[in-house]
Amino acid sequence: MSLRTSWERQDDRITHYIRITHWQVIVGSHAGSGHTDNASACGYDEFVNGRFHSHILTYFDEGVLTAVLAAVQAAQTYPPFIAKRNKTAAAHAFLESIPIDPALADLPRQPDTENGATNYGNGRGYKTILRSDTVTLTVERSEGFVMPNKGGEKQAFSLPGHASSAVALHDHFYLVVSDAYAIITPDGTVMTQERSIFGTFLRINAVYRRGETICFGYFWLQGEHPRGWLRYVLGVGFNGRDGK
Repeated sequence: MSLRTSWERQDDRITHYIRITHWQVIVGSHAGSGHTDNASACGYDEFVNGRFHSHILTYFDEGVLTAVLAAVQAAQTYPPFIAKRNKTAAAHAFLESIPIDPALADLPRQPDTENGATNYGNGRGYKTILRSDTVTLTVERSEGFVMPNKGGEKQAFSLPGHASSAVALHDHFYLVVSDAYAIITPDGTVMTQERSIFGTFLRINAVYRRGETICFGYFWLQGEHPRGWLRYVLGVGFNGRDGK
């Protein structure tokens, strides 16, 4: 079974478009680049009840509106979209299982909070170097090593993606890795989160440290739910969220 999920029409230098995703209808226009894009979106039910109909009749025609309405109806039972909705629901249920801690809401904005993004590339280019209590991390793209501060053997490791933001706490290193996360132990062991939770629809995009607290920022790829913060405790996992 195939399903048409996009329509476009060129009007001079402006491209008008309609997109159907696994949970919403998007209408918009652009002049050939991302910064010129102007779009709005709504859920299936809101669309069926009339949202964007006049817009589509203005920039497309009645035939396209009829086709989009039929596609939205079919999208509700379209197997690839059902699979995506199921994965999103599972990730959301994972977040909902984590206790709320209101104190996390402002943690990234506190003046004494370290933003891991400020460490990215501090060794020039894509190389990040972080010194902790007794070991130092060096990582560039997806390869790296840890080494005792007082000299010793390097312990090399490979990551499942590109490393970006990073912070250190008690000789463990917490990294954002290709929209998920990884933790590097003092002996170079890589602890990663299974990508069935992070890296597709639910993504990690930041890591912070405030005192003894490690906090990861997350967002939803297509904005299904609000973005937020998750506290991570070594040996425990995620044990607090900001309540969004």
